[in-house]
Amino acid sequence: MARGDGGRDGRGEPEWRPVTDVDMMTAIVLEQLGANRDQLLTLEPARRAPHLLDDHTVERIKQVFEVQRDDMWLWVETGERWRAQDLTAAEAAKVDQYVAAVEAFAASNAVILALADELAADTIPRSNAIWRWVRCSARFRRCRPGRGLRPVPGRRDLAR
Repeated sequence: MARGDGGRDGRGEPEWRPVTDVDMMTAIVLEQLGANRDQLLTLEPARRAPHLLDDHTVERIKQVFEVQRDDMWLWVETGERWRAQDLTAAEAAKVDQYVAAVEAFAASNAVILALADELAADTIPRSNAIWRWVRCSARFRRCRPGRGLRPVPGRRDLAR
């Protein structure tokens, strides 16, 4: 749903936080920004080897971060509402920090979605990922206590 029409999922008007909550809201946004940066660090190696990810994983990443993107207007609008108020200098500085954090959060979301789109072109189909797991598990069917997984003697690697 568009901005101002009662929310993305029809739940009605959001409960807008007062400017006195700016510190808490900034902490939440910074935590989310940190999680996005961690996700980027996790996905970055896949840029060099996208065939390591299956379709399902990339689609799930896209789904999660599209929801995050679609809800971004709530964070932005909160900052706009706070800026429209008559603020003290200290409050205005805190609101500016909040707005900067939201902008960085939105940018990190856009980068993750762009990377997911890039990775989607070269992922392996989910059926191939399952087959790869089946081949590996057939090779390591027997576990020897205290010695970890070992190939079954006399069994050829099915991946060859």
